[in-house]
Formats: sequence, C-alpha cells, structure tokens
Amino acid sequence: GWGIERMKKYENLFGYGNKTGIDLPGEATGLIPDPEWKQDVIGERWYIGDDYNTSIGQGFVTATPLQILNSVATIANGGTLYAPRAASHIRSADGTVTPVPGEIVRQDFLDVDILRIVREGMRATVTDAQGTAQPLQTLSIAVAGKTGTAQFGNDQKTHGWFVSFAPYEDPSLAMIVLVEGQGEEGYNAVPVTKDVYQWYFSRPEVSGE
Repeated sequence: GWGIERMKKYENLFGYGNKTGIDLPGEATGLIPDPEWKQDVIGERWYIGDDYNTSIGQGFVTATPLQILNSVATIANGGTLYAPRAASHIRSADGTVTPVPGEIVRQDFLDVDILRIVREGMRATVTDAQGTAQPLQTLSIAVAGKTGTAQFGNDQKTHGWFVSFAPYEDPSLAMIVLVEGQGEEGYNAVPVTKDVYQWYFSRPEVSGE
C-alpha cells in the first residue's frame, strides 16, 4: 500500500492542499490530511481506514474544483503544473496590449509512462461499455475524463462532477463541470460537458471550416 505520507507527497505535487496561484482573490487551499493534522485538530490517532478514505478523496480531504481541473490539465499536458490565469492580457487605455505570462509551478515530477496510463484510464471512461461518460463518444473529438461525487453535509447529499480534457491525443482544452446537490450518481455533469465541447470544437476558428 501507498500509505498516507506517500499519497500526500504526490497529491501536494499535483497542487492539492495549496493555492493554485490564480490571479483572483480569495482562493482556498483545500486540505490533504495526515496523522499529525488529525491528532491536532480532531484529537484522534490515524487509522488504516483514514488511508482508504483519503485515497478516494473522502474523509477529511477537501479540494477546490480549480485544483482538480489544474491537476487534470497537468496529466493531459504530460506533467507540467501551471499557475492558472484568468486574464490572458492587459489592454491599457492607449491600446497597448501586455500579455499575462503563464507561470510554471513544477514539472517533470512524475514518470511520463504513469501519466500515459492515467490518460488511458480516463479515455476508457468514455469508450468502455461500463464507462460513466459514454454519451461523449458521439462527439467529433476524442474526450478523456473522470466522473465523481463529492459528499457534503450530514445527510449523504452529493455534488456530481466531471473533469475532462480534449482532444485526447493532442489536448487543447481541460474542463470541470460541477452539478450541486444532485443524487447519488455523478452523471448529470456529462451532458453539460458534451454541450460545451460540441460548441467549442465546432467553431470555425477551432474546426478550421
């Protein structure tokens, strides 16, 4: 087994538990727990069950949609974690355009073969008979993604989300869709995702038509 220390190390490398550094105020850090945190905050020791809960993103784990999206963009692009930017450029009153440069947080921190296997698994979410995102197969471009549910409150309510990237072989867009307060299954986000990709990749400047 991996154990919490190793899990936490790699989750931190992908940006979980830290701000992404986006150029917007009020960003949350999220939390990747560990035995020391649990002892200090909850007053209990760490159990093997906490390892299992953390490994599937439950228990004490918190993450922002932006952190999830940024980590998937890192998987899609082959291993470079960027600080995301809301602004692409700044235009002054006299018309001068100043690009807002992207900033690399870290890169080459995971074997490229591991990243490839993860991408293949995300593609299978769309292509496999048991995949949770099969409706995306009819799109003109190949999509890879992951459905999920996030519990909130005390009555087993869930947020449903789907994070994805496309085109699969040469990604140019990563996207996360979160449907708040839905039922058990996280599939409601898939049709929304499909509509956005359909629109985005059918535009003349993207499709080349």
